[in-house]
Parts: sequence; structure tokens; C-alpha cells
Amino acid sequence: GSQLQEFLRILSNANTVVQLTVSTIYIYTFESFFYRQLNKVLREDSRTMLPIVSPLIRQMMFASHLHPFHGTVYRGFKCTDNERSQYSSGMVFMWAGFNSCSKLEQTAVNFAGSTGIVF
Repeated sequence: GSQLQEFLRILSNANTVVQLTVSTIYIYTFESFFYRQLNKVLREDSRTMLPIVSPLIRQMMFASHLHPFHGTVYRGFKCTDNERSQYSSGMVFMWAGFNSCSKLEQTAVNFAGSTGIVF
């Protein structure tokens, strides 16, 4: 409904390929159907779906280089005790796919909930 209308408005206002590319990242941040489906495909490593979404992923990666952010961000992660035990302070790791973060620590804390972890 209204979220789809907002997405279409954003995309229709993009006058260049660069603006359209940057708009894909902005739309991804809405935590919409688009966000959930793309993350699901990336987590499942679907050999049938990855070729379909790979052009979009390339565009988003290109756009992230156009507008880099330098500073501290926080990621809240809902997890079990077992998952939490796999991480320690100072540990360096990499997650495949896109990871949403916030410049506000409290946003990450809220997302993690009482059983999660904040990076």
C-alpha cells in the first residue's frame, strides 16, 4: 500500500543512474518486504535466487562507495545464549550480505532486545 507508493515516488524522482542506485539503498533501509526478501536470499545462499538479485546487489555495493560513512555505527543482533558465546570483545569477524547499522547506540540496543548483543 502506502510503502509501495513511497518506493515508487522515490524511484520516479531519481533523474540519473547514480540517483537510482543510491535510492535502492534508501529503500532497503525501510525494513520492508524488499529488505526481508533480499536478506533471506543472501542468508540462504540460494543458487536459483542469487542470479536474480545479483544486479541489485551490485548496484547497492556501487552506491555504498559513492556515499561512504566514516565513523562509529552500532548493530543490534537478536541471538541465543549459544550464538552470543561465539563472540567476544575485540573479535574481528565478517558477515556475508548487508548488515543494517545505526549511528545511535540506543537504536541497536532496542533492536537486540534483552537477549541480544550489540556490536
